[in-house]
Amino acid sequence: MLTTADGAKTVFIGTSAGAKATHVRLDGQDETFLTDAITAWDAPAQASGWVKPEFVSVNKDDVTAVTIENANGTLKFTKGDDGNWTLDGLSADEELDSGKVNAMLTQASKINLNAPIGKKADPSLGLDNPQATVTVSVQPKSGAAQTITLKFGAKDDNNQYALQSSTSDYLVRVSGFVGDNFVGKTRADFIKQPPTPTPGSE
Repeated sequence: MLTTADGAKTVFIGTSAGAKATHVRLDGQDETFLTDAITAWDAPAQASGWVKPEFVSVNKDDVTAVTIENANGTLKFTKGDDGNWTLDGLSADEELDSGKVNAMLTQASKINLNAPIGKKADPSLGLDNPQATVTVSVQPKSGAAQTITLKFGAKDDNNQYALQSSTSDYLVRVSGFVGDNFVGKTRADFIKQPPTPTPGSE
């Protein structure tokens, strides 16, 4: 729908007849025209197509600590001066799985939204009692330190979590895959497991 000096006009954008040729029709009229001035890609049907998709975006190398709180407990990861990561409570006979930690850092440092929700935190979003709270500490090489708090609320019927960030006034929906990476994580997920013995190897 377009707003003009003559009022609101609804324009239907149809299929492409070829390169730079798209069918368009004005609501209330039978005539259909071909134009090279617009395509269906220029007018996305989803709200996410009209906003910047990156909801959380920091340099992964600048992240110095991550804390994940969910129903399974609290996991606190800290990067040492040598660049290696540690997990609070790690015992002498346990080894952190660096690959799993690196994957978690990638997920925490860049999150794309699926759809905006708005600024009002309706109780149905589950953000008053989030399923996971993720705190990301960031220290750029130049600039002030930053702490980002992410709250993953309830899932909707489309398998999308409500997400609230301390760095934005807006609430958004993110994919279930993104939220599951934090909601369902346990301590064991980040501990390197001993290799499974091969039958007959002894």
